[in-house]
Amino acid sequence: MKRKLLLAVFLLNIIVISRAQDTSYWPDEVKLFPGMDVEIFSIDKSHSKLNFSIGFFGFSDVEGTFGRFGGTVMYNEEDLTKTSISLLIDAGTINTGSSTRDKDLKKDKFFDIENHPLITFKSKEVKKKGRNLMVVGDLTMKGITKELSIPFERTQGRFIDPFWSNLNIGFKGTITLKRNDFKVHGGSWGEKVLSEEVEIDFAIVAKQPNTFKWGPRELSAQIDEVLDLIITEGVEASKVKYLELVKGLEKDGFAVTLPVKRLMQKHHFNKALAFCNFIMEKFPDHKGRISRDMGRIYLYMGEKEKAGEIYKALSARNPYDTESWEVLKHLK
Repeated sequence: MKRKLLLAVFLLNIIVISRAQDTSYWPDEVKLFPGMDVEIFSIDKSHSKLNFSIGFFGFSDVEGTFGRFGGTVMYNEEDLTKTSISLLIDAGTINTGSSTRDKDLKKDKFFDIENHPLITFKSKEVKKKGRNLMVVGDLTMKGITKELSIPFERTQGRFIDPFWSNLNIGFKGTITLKRNDFKVHGGSWGEKVLSEEVEIDFAIVAKQPNTFKWGPRELSAQIDEVLDLIITEGVEASKVKYLELVKGLEKDGFAVTLPVKRLMQKHHFNKALAFCNFIMEKFPDHKGRISRDMGRIYLYMGEKEKAGEIYKALSARNPYDTESWEVLKHLK
C-alpha cells in the first residue's frame, strides 16, 4: 500500500512538473513597448487581497477588506524602477464582517461613499536601494490626495502557471496610514474608540491571460485553424473561413475578436492590426471592444501617437480606466 502511495505521489509530481514547463503558448522573447520598456499586466482580483486593520479601544483590532478593486501594472522584469501601477478601489465594497458596522463606515463620517465612491492610487516612481523597494505615488480618498511611499517586495517574477498557463507576476507589502489625513474620522465616537493609525496589508497578483484557453473547446479549435491560416498564408486567405466560423455569432464580441488577441499573444502584431481593420469593416458594432487591442498593437509597433489617440478616447469614455491612466502617463 505504501509503495502504491509513493508511486501515485511520484506520478503526480511528474504531471505537475510537466504542466509547469508548458511554455508553448508564449513566445520565448519578452516583448516590451518600444521607448517605454514595459509590458502590461492587469490585476487579478481573484488572487489578490487588500486588507486593513485598525485598533479598537486599544485592546482589540477590527479587520476588514475591500471586495472589489482592480488596476494595471506596467512592468519591467529586469529593471523594477521602470515599473508603475494604477489601482482603483470600490469603497462601497468595504467588508469588516458586520453589516451594521459596514453600513456606518459607508456614511459621511467615514468613507462617504455617496460623494466619494472610489479610492485611487497612481504611482509616480519605484525606487530601489539594495534589496529594498519603494513605490511612491498619490493616494486619493474622500477627495483628498496624499503622496505615499510604500515599501513592497516582488513575490514572483514572470511565471507561467501550470493550469491555465497565464503569465503572472506578484507583489506584497504593508503600509500604515493616518485616517485623519483623509478625514476618515468617525465623528466624536470614532475619535474615542478607534486608533489613529490603520495598517494596510496587500498582496497583488497581476496577469496576462492565456487567450488560447478562452472559450468552448470546439470554438477555440476552430479559431486556431483561422489563426494558422493568418500566420502561414496571410489575413486575406483566412477571411472566408473566419466569416463562416462567426456566422450566427456576429453579436458575440468575444468570439469575433478572439483571433486578434491570440495573434497579439504570439507577437504577430502586423497581422493582428490588419485583422482588426477587417473586423471593424465587417462588424463595426465591435469597434469599441477592439479599440483597446489596437491601442496595444500600436504600442508594440512603436506607433505612440496612434496609440495615444486611442487611449485618450478610451479615457474619455471611462475616466476610471486604469490602463489608460498608465499608458498616457508613460507616453508623456
